[in-house]
Amino acid sequence: MNLSNEFYPPKRRGIIFHISLALILVAVGGYLFWLAVEQEAGSFFLILMLGAILIFVPIPILVYRAYSLRQSRYLIDRQGLRLRWGLRAEDIPLPEIEWVRPASELAMDLPLPRFSSPGAIVGSRIVQDLGMVEYFASDPSTMVLIATYNKIYVISPEDKKSFLAVFSRMVEMGSPSPLKSYSALPVVFFRNVWTDRMARLSLISGIALTIGLFILVAAVIPSISSFQLGFNRLGQPLEAGPSARLLLLPILASFTLAFDVLAGLFFYRRPRKQSIAYLLWASSSLVPILLIIATLFML
Repeated sequence: MNLSNEFYPPKRRGIIFHISLALILVAVGGYLFWLAVEQEAGSFFLILMLGAILIFVPIPILVYRAYSLRQSRYLIDRQGLRLRWGLRAEDIPLPEIEWVRPASELAMDLPLPRFSSPGAIVGSRIVQDLGMVEYFASDPSTMVLIATYNKIYVISPEDKKSFLAVFSRMVEMGSPSPLKSYSALPVVFFRNVWTDRMARLSLISGIALTIGLFILVAAVIPSISSFQLGFNRLGQPLEAGPSARLLLLPILASFTLAFDVLAGLFFYRRPRKQSIAYLLWASSSLVPILLIIATLFML
């Protein structure tokens, strides 16, 4: 039996599910977008474009869930229990833990949080007879309940028996210097980013310029019937296409903005790498500025 103090939830199935679903949505959304730009401006064009946008919306959520599962872990020692799941972190002093037991020992089926998916059983809900329950789990078959004074946490260590054995051993040994209670919520992280003046101005600027590019392109499309987008390998202009293809420009800017924002958030978590985050967020304004200039030259 492994008596290491660090445990992990089952990850493989959940990561494969979320990444695969994200790739499928990318393919379907890309296909709808390609169909849209092949159409003349009109109602069918708008329907296809709206469908592509709606399909792209869940992709960052799926990627974040896969990333959170990849980084998740549970660490228990004589000081207490540390739970990590993406941007969510919880430190529980050992003396505050009242009891630990497998979910299979409950006299009822433990309800899962809303919007759960394979590998991402996360969130909070009120459960009858238990009160507030927060989930840091990926697999219902290995779930373990940890009761504290305020709430119950549900985790899913892959090696459930070893986790329970290590917890019993730590309780027997006692806790001479318990952890300080600590709770980090994603909403707090985003609030910290927003209160950072440099970060806020960079993000607002990138978003505003991208929206401005969308408005400019939407105003230009009805005024031209076709246009040439780029050159071939010989340096000759490509064949003219429908004016709706101009929407490729704000879509490109949107993807660049999304990448810069997400990558910046990743680096911002580490104080030593926050300068990289500022650079990425500042650069999010560069692409829409260049594309706005390019669009104006087409007029």
